[in-house]
Amino acid sequence: MTRSLYVMRHGVAEASSSTGDGGRLLTPFGETSVKQLAERLFIENLGIQKVLASPILRAQQTGRILASELGLSLETALWLAPGAVVSTVLSEVQNAERVILV
Repeated sequence: MTRSLYVMRHGVAEASSSTGDGGRLLTPFGETSVKQLAERLFIENLGIQKVLASPILRAQQTGRILASELGLSLETALWLAPGAVVSTVLSEVQNAERVILV
């Protein structure tokens, strides 16, 4: 069994938000670029099985776009929140075959 873990940073986001860093939204350019990448991933037919995203808003937006284009549902992973520990992340995805983390 081949396992693939794709780690993606959120799309381009606003420079600031009145609700703090976690409330920053994707810019229109950020949304468009994530959609283009998602379309490319669909064409490549990588067999992605899961899209997991941090609970911060811009990661959720990015994850929703990816999941929608790939015909999947987005799963929120609290263990991907800012300050995440690599060993915890790896432990959480150890049984996943093909997953994107945002």
